[in-house]
Amino acid sequence: MSFREAWNLVGILASDPSSQIGAAMAGWDGPKSAEWLILADLYDLQHMSKAKRNPKPYPRPKSKKAPTKRVGKTQLATADAIKLLQSISPLRKAGPYRGPDGRFAKRPA
Repeated sequence: MSFREAWNLVGILASDPSSQIGAAMAGWDGPKSAEWLILADLYDLQHMSKAKRNPKPYPRPKSKKAPTKRVGKTQLATADAIKLLQSISPLRKAGPYRGPDGRFAKRPA
């Protein structure tokens, strides 16, 4: 087996959440099949449709690498944050303009 073929096979295993390698690379506790993930979503949908209050979702596999808590908040006003983002990214200017309240609006002259 060549190195390229081995690399391709490892890539296939890494993208499969039902394999031990894929689960370990995602940082999960154990492998989960695609059916398990779909059934967890269906369980949540069914539970939400029957519950009077918003129920907690069925626990999903969590990555050990992912942050569990968001730290810090910005003190910028919405309009200032939009100006800052537009000055950083030229792609933001090409799309439809959103006003300070976040709604679509006419671009100021």
